[in-house]
Amino acid sequence: MPVSIPEKKFCSLPLRIRTRCNPHMFAMLAEQLLISEGVEIIYDTVVTDVIKNGDVIETVIVDNKEGHLGIKTKTVVDATGDADICGYAGEKTKTFIENRFAAWYYSFSKSGLVLNKYATFLYGNLGEDDRTYDGLKTDDINAMIIKGHGDILNRILEKRKTTKDETVMPTSIPLVPEFRMTRRLVGLYELDEAEERKTFEDSIGMTGDWRKKGPIFDIPYRALYGRRVKNLITAGRCISVTESMWDITRVIPTCAVTGEAAGTAAAMAVQSETKTFSDLEVKKLQNVLISKGIHINKRDFEQV
Repeated sequence: MPVSIPEKKFCSLPLRIRTRCNPHMFAMLAEQLLISEGVEIIYDTVVTDVIKNGDVIETVIVDNKEGHLGIKTKTVVDATGDADICGYAGEKTKTFIENRFAAWYYSFSKSGLVLNKYATFLYGNLGEDDRTYDGLKTDDINAMIIKGHGDILNRILEKRKTTKDETVMPTSIPLVPEFRMTRRLVGLYELDEAEERKTFEDSIGMTGDWRKKGPIFDIPYRALYGRRVKNLITAGRCISVTESMWDITRVIPTCAVTGEAAGTAAAMAVQSETKTFSDLEVKKLQNVLISKGIHINKRDFEQV
């Protein structure tokens, strides 16, 4: 649902990658769409382990209010963002331990609603009092969350003091730790930033570079699955890419492209009783994606 947003206060991102919507309406409508398609949604549940038979995941272990449960599965899509299922299943992964501090928050006062972009600069040398964080370590996660809460509180109190406006209040603080990258798959192929505009015959979609205008990347199907676990595929920021490419592919547009491809491949594998994702006929997958309006590579895009 489109909303009117003050241009200067909210976003400095270029128009080419900016989408405005009410996130709460989006979430509720997406939920209704999933239910209408027969998807079973299980809320308040986390994956905590898997049970394998050789190189195949047979059961995904989850924890929720009912306890420690097992879900039988034929295929698994790891869209955790942290490659958690890859880690539990013993698939080859790579970790990133140099996340920089981030705690963006919204505040409101008589002057209106403001997005406060509070973070350590993404690139370059760290300041004397700055440090990096490992998003897979509990101590680091706690440290970043507690620092964020303390700093936001201090900033709000300081703003009240300097503006002499007691109405300044935080309206939204981070709901999850704001780690850019944590762990990813090391798959059959690792896509690199230097492969801009390279055409892959097994491409399942395209993405750009959110940081600048111009680059176009094909995403090869081989970057979605690994060698060790046959019925596991990834989507989102835990796909197989090099470190320089990771910062490009961790964002929502790429997550959407790889998510649709991974979900479609998983459904096709079950329907065709394909034993492994590497055995799935890529051309059939591409045809299904194209029929949904997906541009799978630069040549396909130029024909439109």
